Amino acid sequence: ASKLKCDRKVPCIECIKRNIGHLCRKDERNPRAKPSKNGSKPKAAAERAPDVEEAARTLDNFIDDTVHAYFSRPSGAGPGTKPGVSPDYPNMYWESKDRPFKDPAREALVQEVVTVLPEPELIRQLYGVFATRCQAPLGNVFHTPTFLQAAETLYLESETLADKARHLSSTFTMEEISCFLLALMLGLDFHPTPNMIGGSPTPLNFRVEELRSSGIRKTWRSLALRCLQGRMALFCGSIASLQAAVMLLLDSKDRPLELDALLGTAISGARKLGLHNLGDAKVYMPDPASSFSDSRTNATSHVRTEVGIRIWWALVVRDWSRGHSLGYYSIHPSHFNTRVPLHINDDDMNIPWQIERPPVTERPRPEFTMLSYTRYAIDIAILARESIDAQNASMREPQATGTQKKLSKKHEKFLHDLPAHFKPENTLGLGSAGLLAAVPVHKWMLHQQLWSLFLRLHRGNLSSDSRAACRLVAQNIITTYAQMRQRCTVCGSLSLGTKQLFNAAALLLLDMLFAVHSNTSQSAEVSLGEVVVKDKIKEAVGLLKMHCSEPGDTIGLQRARSHNERCALVLEALLDLEKDAEIYGSNSENRSSQLLSRIKRKVAEVCSDVSTGDTTAGSSESPTLSNSNITSSLLNIDNNSWEELDVLPIASNDSDWDFWQFMNFDFDDTPDACLQDFGPLL
Repeated sequence: ASKLKCDRKVPCIECIKRNIGHLCRKDERNPRAKPSKNGSKPKAAAERAPDVEEAARTLDNFIDDTVHAYFSRPSGAGPGTKPGVSPDYPNMYWESKDRPFKDPAREALVQEVVTVLPEPELIRQLYGVFATRCQAPLGNVFHTPTFLQAAETLYLESETLADKARHLSSTFTMEEISCFLLALMLGLDFHPTPNMIGGSPTPLNFRVEELRSSGIRKTWRSLALRCLQGRMALFCGSIASLQAAVMLLLDSKDRPLELDALLGTAISGARKLGLHNLGDAKVYMPDPASSFSDSRTNATSHVRTEVGIRIWWALVVRDWSRGHSLGYYSIHPSHFNTRVPLHINDDDMNIPWQIERPPVTERPRPEFTMLSYTRYAIDIAILARESIDAQNASMREPQATGTQKKLSKKHEKFLHDLPAHFKPENTLGLGSAGLLAAVPVHKWMLHQQLWSLFLRLHRGNLSSDSRAACRLVAQNIITTYAQMRQRCTVCGSLSLGTKQLFNAAALLLLDMLFAVHSNTSQSAEVSLGEVVVKDKIKEAVGLLKMHCSEPGDTIGLQRARSHNERCALVLEALLDLEKDAEIYGSNSENRSSQLLSRIKRKVAEVCSDVSTGDTTAGSSESPTLSNSNITSSLLNIDNNSWEELDVLPIASNDSDWDFWQFMNFDFDDTPDACLQDFGPLL
């Protein structure tokens, strides 16, 4: 008989000798517990039972929600199922019945919120700015009349702060209170200064400037995050919480990994509410019997459906834009069927019909509405996603050709099909008030992101077919920049704007330098065109120098001034180089490869001189394009040196800020390296 029990964990020698070592193991037994008295129960276990049960429920809900979010598909709805937005999920962190002590914590937090609110006149002013200037960058995720009507509660004069806190806590959820705080924060960011168009030197505007310099913005943001607190992460199980998440993504004051986590949580929460499965949902006119006095009741009807669609597409745009940096995106087009938002004004959903309730109809695309920018921003995001797909496909199949040309045609068609108010040459809105006053800023934002896509698409091969469209967008970037700076506080202070400004001017300059010059056959039309281009470049230099003279002693502003100063030096040096007739030589060699090589060496000398701080005297040793002196320190700036609002998600997620890599013109017989060897300028 084999031995089955030993006094040790390793086989004994006797078992090994008999070749039954694999059967020789110690019989592990748990020690017998002492019998307990009847009815006795450990006190610690009794106290821990509610926590264990609550944790189990949380994990069950989390697993169910995850499975529902990631495995539910638009085709899952039955033939008789009517798509719609699911009801909001309660935030169990604040509304758990098993945790009554959360009520005092909630009341204390609302008390803090009421304490830091400014005076009612100032709240009304900031919310007005939020409704008119912040909605487009957000994707119009708020129905403006509903939001402003709900905000009337904050204007009420209460006897005490405690009464106001109780009224606020009983009327709104914590996520809605968070939205009110974030709207104040963004309204303060976008509020025009007294010397801008739309601003005036009134006592109320000076009070806004005092708030801006007081640091109250950080307090509002901190309280808003506390209101959004969930059990394991920020709560994103309701429409209001998703609106707050979109506002935080626009604010972008967190690290990239934290913003990616927030975006993923918001996408999961949107799927949980069914925002990805709304199909071609119809939005009907409101019932004349219903009252619009209750904003929260209104938000659960036809407005809720349209707002849900806008929220979903705002998250889609953020996800596809982020794909430029990550190389992939989370929301695949086959995983949702929600239509794009209606091209309407928010007031179009507030007109009650007496006889029947027809669906809300869209306004014509050539007409400017509150949703005009949002609709075309979605179209640009679709182009961005297609470029990511093309890039990934080219990595899998390097032999595939023609994809870049197809994408280029789509980009040019998009530019050609823009309505009149978004055309590069249009001046609509420059002297207008009201809704049309937003046209110049919206046009600038669209063209900035389209310009970024153009450069990404034609990296290393700016062909002659696409160069005309790039020149058109580049000239418009310079033209509209000054107009935008006079109208938008946020866009006018973006470091991204100055980078795009330099990119546009440098492209125009290099296009002039490397164009084939003929001193004998140059037409008057070409000469006039060059004069116009030079004026645009000089305008860009002036705008960059204007940034250099801006006041401020922060590290971010100092680095921005240094960056803009060196950008202006490069453009001025290249302008002087364009005037130098010696680089073109005689007419007989205008088309030779030696000429192109000489131009490259001259441009390399200019960049080398700027990198060493000398833009007037050349070096005795002519630098080459691969000169190690031209390093990444030339006009280099840390993109994370200061925090800015992410109003241009496609452009801000373009990590390849090296301008020179876009300028590898197709010179078949040109020796030496390409222009990207100059080193990054940005």
